[in-house]
Amino acid sequence: MRDLHGLLLERVDELVPELLPGARRVGDEWRAGSVRGERGDSLAVDRRKGLWIDHDPSAPEPRQGNLLTLIQAAKGLSPEEARRWAREWLGLPSPSLRSPGRRKGGKGRGSGPREPERLSPQVLGSSGTQEPGADPFDNPRFRDLLLPKGEDGTPLAPASEEVLKRLTSRLLRTPEAMGYLEGRGLDARAARRFYLGLEDTARATAALAYPVIGPDGIPVRRHLYYEVPGLTRDAPGKGWGKGRPTSYWAIPPFEGPSPRRRLFVCEGAKDGWALWHRLHLQPWAQDLAVVTSTHGSALPEAWKDPLFWAPWEEVYLGQDSDPAGEEMARKVAGLAGRPVRRVRVPEGMGKDWTDYFLAGGTPEGFRLLLEGAEVWEPEASGDRIQLPDPVDVNRAFVGGHLYVPVRILENRGEEGARYRTVVVRSDGIVLGWGYLPAPPGTPPEDRVLALDDGTIIRRPPRAPVSASWSAEAINRFLEARKAGRSAMTVDPRALPRLIERHLRQVVLPGEDGYLLAALGVMTSYVQAVFEAVPLFLVVGPPGSGKTEFARLMAELGANGTVVTGQTSAATAARIIDETGGLVAFDDLEEVRQRSGSAEASQLEQFLKVSYKKETALKAWTDTKGMRVLTLNFFGVKVITNTQGTGEILGSRMLVIRTARLRELAKGGRPEGLPPEVLRELRDNLYVWAMENAAALHALYRERFAGKGERLEEIAAPLRTIARHLGDEELVARLEEALRRQEGRLEEVPSDTDVLETALKEVIRQGYRTHVALVHVVFEARRLVGDDWGRERTVDIPRWRDPRWVGQIARNYGWAAPEKAVRPRLWDRQFRIMRLEPDFVERVVREFLEAGVPLEPPKQPLAFCLNTPCTECAYLHFCDLKGEKEAWIKKYGEAKANQRKRQLEEEFRAEVGSLHVPLPDGGWDKGGGENPGAQVPKSPGSQEPGSPRPGAPEAPGDPQRR
Repeated sequence: MRDLHGLLLERVDELVPELLPGARRVGDEWRAGSVRGERGDSLAVDRRKGLWIDHDPSAPEPRQGNLLTLIQAAKGLSPEEARRWAREWLGLPSPSLRSPGRRKGGKGRGSGPREPERLSPQVLGSSGTQEPGADPFDNPRFRDLLLPKGEDGTPLAPASEEVLKRLTSRLLRTPEAMGYLEGRGLDARAARRFYLGLEDTARATAALAYPVIGPDGIPVRRHLYYEVPGLTRDAPGKGWGKGRPTSYWAIPPFEGPSPRRRLFVCEGAKDGWALWHRLHLQPWAQDLAVVTSTHGSALPEAWKDPLFWAPWEEVYLGQDSDPAGEEMARKVAGLAGRPVRRVRVPEGMGKDWTDYFLAGGTPEGFRLLLEGAEVWEPEASGDRIQLPDPVDVNRAFVGGHLYVPVRILENRGEEGARYRTVVVRSDGIVLGWGYLPAPPGTPPEDRVLALDDGTIIRRPPRAPVSASWSAEAINRFLEARKAGRSAMTVDPRALPRLIERHLRQVVLPGEDGYLLAALGVMTSYVQAVFEAVPLFLVVGPPGSGKTEFARLMAELGANGTVVTGQTSAATAARIIDETGGLVAFDDLEEVRQRSGSAEASQLEQFLKVSYKKETALKAWTDTKGMRVLTLNFFGVKVITNTQGTGEILGSRMLVIRTARLRELAKGGRPEGLPPEVLRELRDNLYVWAMENAAALHALYRERFAGKGERLEEIAAPLRTIARHLGDEELVARLEEALRRQEGRLEEVPSDTDVLETALKEVIRQGYRTHVALVHVVFEARRLVGDDWGRERTVDIPRWRDPRWVGQIARNYGWAAPEKAVRPRLWDRQFRIMRLEPDFVERVVREFLEAGVPLEPPKQPLAFCLNTPCTECAYLHFCDLKGEKEAWIKKYGEAKANQRKRQLEEEFRAEVGSLHVPLPDGGWDKGGGENPGAQVPKSPGSQEPGSPRPGAPEAPGDPQRR
């Protein structure tokens, strides 16, 4: 490795610009913004030593190292892949997989429980964590088992490129050979991919020859042969070859930027070619490797080693659907010694996978066969079965102790320094972790992971990136526990009041919300103590402070994190799992719309049960790679919404309502806690949690656990904390607030309320004389989501019907009782209705009194015409995008701008006399995009809202056009 780095250092001035395109040279350094290569100064590369560092603490790992780690970070590669890339860039020959790199494990690996030691963390990093322990795919013996071997058991050498090209060229020029491949559903791409050729052997002439492919995709010096009917002469059989059985990789595991971690076993190379031909472009199949034996029913020696099968996340046995294939699958399952899935070709579609695809099988159908495959478990042995009972250490309360993972900076003297994740126990003990001793050859996934006190854990501890417990407070806590005193710097009874003070930066219509939120914040620090915790719904109209209130709760909560509408459902699920504290969702509906239906449905279903510990551990399917992950969703969550949650989360939530209040406009925003006081408050909350976890658990089990309906269940943690603090006034306030919660969850707005809220928001956006009905529907969908009011997924709620919207608007006096006009845009007609001036005046007055800014007046189709699709708030459910893009592609941007000017001119000419009286006595003129449409006071004798004599009734009159 040192030699490789030296070669890179000799060409550092060529290497850095290639890795970091925006880098610039400053003296003896190269400077860039980050490993992404943009311009900036955060990242520096020393040209003389080849060392680099990114000074941004939020940058992902690795953030420093040598030129090899720079390649790893810039290209997103593993250490081995980075070395392979470097060799290729330098023009060096590619090495075999005989000596793969091994990741260094953390301290304690391979040893049993040690005596707990007291450690004083010195510095806590704010960046992400790095899990100790080797990747099983980096195990040298595992990789050696995957290699094709010769008669002497050594890996076969790479094949001659010249020979391969010559054989393949002959096949591509032979119509009979190409016709044979096409009859099996293959083409020239498959021939080139697998180096298929025609060769005359000692046994036969014009045989289909193909080299064995290794796990890195490299062909080796060993050919196998198939008979081409009507072309091959003197063939000894349908297929033949020399040498003992070995693995043939149709889709190699180590060919791409990251290992493929699921394995599919087929019966024969031709089936492997068919699977590659149909699956290699499918996103869901990018982590699926395909292997077969070179000798059909004879198994390679490597397959008899359990380590060959152990590291794969899933193993599928896809042998032929006949008695021989079934017997072969049973034999392989016995060798694997682990759960496998048996995948069979459906009845009536042949016996192998070539037959399946020729019979009309599709990649999507194949994916469904994988998902529904029968699971074969290995037979148990012995008299007793011992089931593991690991805990999630990120949310663990075990044996009367609360466990909190933290990241420390460990000084090892002459050896240097390193970051290490340890676990602080609530009695002041700092625990390491590692694998318990195991028999030689035990696969990594079968090793037992445990803390130093013997607690078996489900996965390595992780200190969240958003960890909010400072190093100073941790050391103070450890020293205080050792001395037998409290590390609190404030009276515990003052904690709720301090939290409420910070939350009052958002003015709520009632006091209950502050108290419930404050106790919810405290619950997030000790949620592992309870069997169920509350979810919070912050609900109110747009501009009422919902987002800010949720952000403040996250700012105060344990490891608080805000998930915005720009986050996918899959990412949100991982955040919940990794945080282990309070998670706030700002616009859950937007998260749902940005994700695929399957992932969104998973997230919503898991949120339903995440309030309860026994139902919060779930298997999450990553739909992109079809990987199944076990995630922990348990914990306090805050969800903001404009109109409630409908049937999504129901009675699992405590409701906090917001409203637009005049105090916000008149008195300004109340001040929160200063940064230093806020930091001290969070530290005290952590200390309070660690010092009182056992007492809280005892009180909870004795007084509140498992009693009453669901509201009682989710309120139990709040009652436990209030009672434990010993503040009778706090207890009385909480009981009154909970009493008022009964029935609030049923306060769901009607469809008409949804329509009115959407219409008011459209008016605020500047559409104060005419609106497009589809615009109102889009706004309603943005506010409440497509599932509002639907009992079944196939239902279309009536509030999404523009005709119903127009009828209700006229019935309630929000729109004029005249027939809607239909101007054309993007070769489509839009229904436009004229608003009643009295209704607009009332809405405008409400906004101004609440201090909500109004946007300038707009013509009714400006919401689509003036906004690029990529910036549109309705992009995720808009059905106009395709027509708009097709129209612009056909006629051009100039024509679109001309149409924009035409509509604005028509709007000014036709409704220029329609005025909306404002509360200050002025007038809002409803024409065009001009924000300066204010004219003094009285409009004369003309009645406000009435058209000019002789003026058309509405914009876009069909006869006039």
